[in-house]
Amino acid sequence: MMKYILTISIAFFSVFCTIAQDRFSVIEQKLTVLTPDNPGLNGKVELSVSGAPLQEMIRGIAQVNGLNISVDPDVNVNVVNNFSNVTVKDVILFIAREYNLDVSFVGSIITFSNIAAPKVEAPVFTPKAIEIKYDKKTDQLTLNLKNDTLFAVAKEITSVTGKNVICAPGLGTSIVSSYVYALPFLDALNSMAFSNDFKIDLTPNNVYTISKKEVANEVRQNSADGASGGKKGKKGINATDDATPDGLSLEMDEAGLISVIAGNVPLLDVIKAVSQKAKMNYFLVSEITGNISFNISGLSYEDFLKYVFNGTNFSYKKDGSIYMMGDRTFEGLRATSMIPIRYRSIQDVAEMIPSNIKKGVEIKAFEEQNSLLITGSQEAIDEIESFIRGIDKTVPVVLIELIVTNVTNKVQISSGISMGVDSKVAKGGTLNPKFNYTFGTTSISKLLSVLGGGGLINLGNVSSDFYVNLQALEEQGYIKVKSMPKLATLNSHEASMSIGETEYYSQTSSTVIPGTTPTTVSQTTYNAVNASFQLTIKPYLSSDDYVTLEVSVTQADFTARISPEAPPGQTNTTFKSLIRVKNNEMVVLGGLEKKSVTETGSGVPFLSRVPVLKYFFSKRSRESKTEKLSIFIKPTIIY
Repeated sequence: MMKYILTISIAFFSVFCTIAQDRFSVIEQKLTVLTPDNPGLNGKVELSVSGAPLQEMIRGIAQVNGLNISVDPDVNVNVVNNFSNVTVKDVILFIAREYNLDVSFVGSIITFSNIAAPKVEAPVFTPKAIEIKYDKKTDQLTLNLKNDTLFAVAKEITSVTGKNVICAPGLGTSIVSSYVYALPFLDALNSMAFSNDFKIDLTPNNVYTISKKEVANEVRQNSADGASGGKKGKKGINATDDATPDGLSLEMDEAGLISVIAGNVPLLDVIKAVSQKAKMNYFLVSEITGNISFNISGLSYEDFLKYVFNGTNFSYKKDGSIYMMGDRTFEGLRATSMIPIRYRSIQDVAEMIPSNIKKGVEIKAFEEQNSLLITGSQEAIDEIESFIRGIDKTVPVVLIELIVTNVTNKVQISSGISMGVDSKVAKGGTLNPKFNYTFGTTSISKLLSVLGGGGLINLGNVSSDFYVNLQALEEQGYIKVKSMPKLATLNSHEASMSIGETEYYSQTSSTVIPGTTPTTVSQTTYNAVNASFQLTIKPYLSSDDYVTLEVSVTQADFTARISPEAPPGQTNTTFKSLIRVKNNEMVVLGGLEKKSVTETGSGVPFLSRVPVLKYFFSKRSRESKTEKLSIFIKPTIIY
């Protein structure tokens, strides 16, 4: 009786799907007819909504495309969709199919409304042509049964083979399906019976009877006697009083919890026995194969199914009071789940899911909600969700405080005497804090007169443009550049900063244009040269409140140009470090020190190198410069 009710339900569902498919075809045809007079139906839709009422979304589409579309007030649907570069006609069809709505047409007015499932009467199963072939020479039988009544099948087998096959009272209207190709007669009958939860018995009069497994003891005994007296040793004739398969021990307590011990028993037999014991309805959407051995106790029926299907290609899905079972790739067993990601990006999480648990599962990224849309068997979805929850944890943030100092200390000493003839040289100068004074002819004579005592020393007849420059100065400089940036990054992610400057140099190119009078065209371009301070830090947190830092520093500076048009020179300083710092403690890196000493001089040949005299016949300059770069780093962990 239960199988008959299940068959009616499946037939009802099939008829309903057929009617729905025909309804969508009619809607599509009517939209196609309306399109020439309503070009807005081919308008493109760019729309993204999340939880908006269907009425509001349809009203917006209708206004933009100049259409008359109405939504019945009884329709209570919130839409979560993203449409891009699709036509209005496709959107209408999608909404009708997705939310099971009806679309009616009055002139150019389109109306959405709810629909009720059509009333379908229980199908009446009538005999039809049954595909049965029998080879008398080899005693091989081929069956191709699909939703045929058991009485018609038994009658056709008897007619084709000449062997009497009957069905037990009350089973004649049972629906059977099976496919068996070229098996010995008795094996073919047993295969057909097995796939439809029947059993085959052989009476002493060589009559094959088809009955339910839970038949009366008297019938079983007759069957056993017939098997022993007629076809001895034939496989598949059930002669035992216990319906539990060999190698299987099954118990159920008062709370409905199941305890099972199986030793290399066909998985299908285990499922049938447990389902009958628990009085659960099930439907096989595909054949379940393979043997299984296990020992479990105190499980509910659903936990039992999860246990036995774990690691196999089979799955189950509950539809009302019926458990659908079979290959997990079948459409009726697939499920869809939206798994939100809280602390990570969906791209990173999708790549981290192991390939072995993604097998047979489709995963799509839903970027608007930072979620993963997963379609597949429920077991696979549960396993993936458990994995995601295990890795979707809060990622600590590391705040990195930096103090970057660049100290330059410079000392420059210049001294000497220079003289010459130049009317453009200004006379005079400074005596304090540095001595840099230029004397003219008259001033020199007066100075020598004082130094010589009595004016006996005189320069004589010299040009009025003659000058003497005395220079003695010392310069000291101390420059300290300090910056205090703050960087924040996630654990194991890189943070960087860059501070730099740009200088330009000119580059001139000439092009000669031939002709009667050649013409030269010059073009000047300005090229950029960059020098910067770059710092990159990548933190790694440990469980003992320490932070490991990968630090990379590059400092580039400009130097003097070799000529005004030449590009500036550059110096580069680079270092890398891997350090471990406790949370909220500071560490100093760098201390890169660069020293330079520059001495320059000019003077009269030979005399500029003679002791004492060299101070009167030369000019010298000496510069000592020290630069030091230091970096102070303080990491702070923020959970």
